[in-house]
Amino acid sequence: MASDLKGWDIFRNPVWLLRNLFAKYKVVSLQTYYWFTSTAGSGGLNIGPDRLNPYTGTTANSLSLAQRSTFGLNSGNGDIFAIDYSKRLEWYFTLARWNSDPQAVARIQLKNTSTEGALANKGLGLEIQNYAVYGEAYGTARNTISLMTLSDFSVVRVRIVHVPNSKVEFWINGIKLGELTGTAVPTSVVTPSYYVISIRNGSTGGVDANVGVGHIWLLQEW
Repeated sequence: MASDLKGWDIFRNPVWLLRNLFAKYKVVSLQTYYWFTSTAGSGGLNIGPDRLNPYTGTTANSLSLAQRSTFGLNSGNGDIFAIDYSKRLEWYFTLARWNSDPQAVARIQLKNTSTEGALANKGLGLEIQNYAVYGEAYGTARNTISLMTLSDFSVVRVRIVHVPNSKVEFWINGIKLGELTGTAVPTSVVTPSYYVISIRNGSTGGVDANVGVGHIWLLQEW
């Protein structure tokens, strides 16, 4: 049935807009509580109502990791903890880094393992080497792309768009800074799947490297 809403009516009465959004997409607000944590050395995790803040502490070779399984991102009738990469997916969050450590590596990932490290199977996300941000994706092989350099204590808005069988786009503060194609684009259903946020320092230590991730939303086609 055709809608009789016109122009600004949609914003005065957003019910039509929301019904159409929810009919096409799962809209997931990812809460910051009830994440499983793993730490090593002096690593730890601060949790607020709107953010996760893994930190390394000053001890060398320290780690902080927060992870939780995905739920309901499989559009079929399969495993509830699977993710279906045949569907368009958009992942939104805010990101910040503080306290410079050239050996520190932070990661924000959708992946099929709950452990720290570069993608080794289907997934996507960001890798932050000190303050340098790289887009990361894995379909049948891993690839990365340089995006930007963060400033200390500055928050950026991140949007990662997975276009099935085509590309993974990386947007920061509303600007597309890069994309990965070909073997880097994940396809089909992956089970299990996890959200993983981590930071690790190196053999020198001495710096309490921090990463902050908040306001986490995800849209996926039904």
